[in-house]
Amino acid sequence: MTSQQHSHSNHQSQPDHHSDMGAQLGIGEPSLPSSNRIVPPPINLPTREHKSFTTDDFEKGKPKVTLDYYEEIRKKPIKMLMTREIAQHFGREIYLKTTVKEILIYTLFLIVLSLMVLEIPSFDIYMFTSSIAKIFVYNEFHLKLKVHLQYKDINTFEHIWEYLNHMVDIFEEDAFFPEIKSDDMNSDDPSVTDIHENHLIGLPRLRLVRVKNSSCVVADEMRREGSNTLCFGYFSSNKEDTAAFGKKLGTAWNYSSPEMTGLHTVFGTISAYSGGGFYEDCPTSRSQFKMLLKDLKEHKWIDRATRAVSVDFTVYNANINLFGIIKMIFEIPPTGGVFPSITIHTMRLIDYGTKKAFLLGCVLLFVSFFIFYTIEELYEMTYFKWEFIKSFWNFLDVCIVMTCYIVIATSLFQYVTANSLLSTIDIYNRSFANFDQMLLVQAVSNSSLSFLIFSSWLKILKYVEINHSMYQLQVTLQLATKDLLWYTVIFGTVFLTFSFEGYILFGDQLEDYCSFLNSIWTMLKAGVGSFDYVSIESHSPTLGPLFFLLSRFFLSYIFIVLYIAILLHRYSQVRSEITGASVKMKIGDVLQNWFVDIVATFSNRLAIRTRDSFNRRKMRHKFQDVRLLLLRCGFTELEINMFLAKYEISEDRVMTEEDLHNIMLSFNSKGPQGLGLAREIVRMNVDEKLKILEEAVAVANSKTTTVLEILEYIESRMN
Repeated sequence: MTSQQHSHSNHQSQPDHHSDMGAQLGIGEPSLPSSNRIVPPPINLPTREHKSFTTDDFEKGKPKVTLDYYEEIRKKPIKMLMTREIAQHFGREIYLKTTVKEILIYTLFLIVLSLMVLEIPSFDIYMFTSSIAKIFVYNEFHLKLKVHLQYKDINTFEHIWEYLNHMVDIFEEDAFFPEIKSDDMNSDDPSVTDIHENHLIGLPRLRLVRVKNSSCVVADEMRREGSNTLCFGYFSSNKEDTAAFGKKLGTAWNYSSPEMTGLHTVFGTISAYSGGGFYEDCPTSRSQFKMLLKDLKEHKWIDRATRAVSVDFTVYNANINLFGIIKMIFEIPPTGGVFPSITIHTMRLIDYGTKKAFLLGCVLLFVSFFIFYTIEELYEMTYFKWEFIKSFWNFLDVCIVMTCYIVIATSLFQYVTANSLLSTIDIYNRSFANFDQMLLVQAVSNSSLSFLIFSSWLKILKYVEINHSMYQLQVTLQLATKDLLWYTVIFGTVFLTFSFEGYILFGDQLEDYCSFLNSIWTMLKAGVGSFDYVSIESHSPTLGPLFFLLSRFFLSYIFIVLYIAILLHRYSQVRSEITGASVKMKIGDVLQNWFVDIVATFSNRLAIRTRDSFNRRKMRHKFQDVRLLLLRCGFTELEINMFLAKYEISEDRVMTEEDLHNIMLSFNSKGPQGLGLAREIVRMNVDEKLKILEEAVAVANSKTTTVLEILEYIESRMN
């Protein structure tokens, strides 16, 4: 063994001065003989410290050079990169100081990340999206029979054509079309375009997808001799029709692949539709636009084979510097009718404003933080090796760091793509402006940013154990996890049972139960109080109320109450066990020591008084620990008070080494009497209890004799 290892082992063999509270209060040597000592029962709490690493853990199968290298790393970790997991092996005080440092750094990181998220103009985006929806969705249009409809009321092919003509009028009335002077049509000066509140970017595009006439099969029983057996089923990629139809001239009548259109897959209410199809870029002139619609309608561009008609266009609002990408979809299922839907994506592609410098500063701080965390996680992986992946919090840290890389990569790609796209946009609306690539990048960026902010705030739970109450909650969840998992299996079985029942009973009439997934989602919403009771009652006056009562009774009242009961039971156990455990050094003690050091720089007298106050508080905690230990050993309150009073031990009096020495001398001077003090106290207590028991037995014996005499008298009278 080297000298360094010998010194390290000697350091570990020294007694812990902070944890030996009995010696500090003068009761370091029990009064009972070793054979009669009462050993306190263990407290079954989950440990909060990991096993320390030793050289024996790394000697097997390791060369000497590698062993010495890892020994040196574990004995002397880099102070700046030391995490709380590493600090657990170097004492309680170092662990708490490292935890405080880690909390402060992570709090700054969380503040910077939150400021970056809050800088997203959500209110402007909401107002812009709402205004677009009011214009195109909630604005009524008129049919020939003087019927007023809204976008959501479209239900036939004729309604689609009428709405498209109405949309042209909207573009004209709300000044979406740019006002370009005829004399300056070929001019490159952008000032010739008068940009209104919402300016149309590029040309609107109409796109249509079709299915083959063999996408389904007509039943033999329903076929008639000589009748048409064409069948058009639901849309899918293998059933999509790519053959030319109608006039067979231009892109409106000839199929274009997604690579040619540059569009991505769009999701509707019924199905998902590829980016290819039959499309036509509409002119910005009102008269030409309407002539194009008339021509498409006369040649039956929309027919039985059509499964979806989409309208794509982009608008820009210069007042708030936002782009709006609008996608309207008119889905035509095989059952007939039309299901309209609309998605409005809003994004900011041009950065300017007074807060640009502030946002740039937050971004630079964010990059600095995630570089620091990357180095820290790599160092922790090197330190723990395979033990690193066994901790959930380490896994969460890695997820946060990887998500940071994704956020920065998508932001850079979005910036480059936006500059490239804006440089190719035709401000005079001679071509279609395709923003689908930007939508994909924006979706990935928003998803990664939302996961980052969620996981970052979730990591705060890692530090809840620094507080006594939050530590109780953490231990409660750890102990109740197994019970909750098994109980969740039972709850899931009953939940799926009611989901199937709702799907079978109401799936043919109600949208909430039209599919099994919809039925599951409806039952989940019912758990938080969102339940459409009127619909199920009108559908089935008998089974509807019965289904409602049974599902609410079992899922809401029985199972939820049992979940709470499991947690309360575990919490009561944890609370009683933690109450009987010793008080360890906490974060507050570290902060108090730092506060005293700061005060000492200004006033030594005030620092001494403050430190004395903190020491008295610690002594009170240690005094209570000793009382709890004696109570767990079986001593009564009277016996404990007698012992403490005999040697003048109190929570306000600090025991010194001299006091402890005098107490030990009194034990030695009294000899067997001093050593047998506790035994005598216990004997007197037992004798007193035996005397009480004998009196109770005597009373019971006299009452039994009286009862027997009465029985004998009754028996003699009966004879």
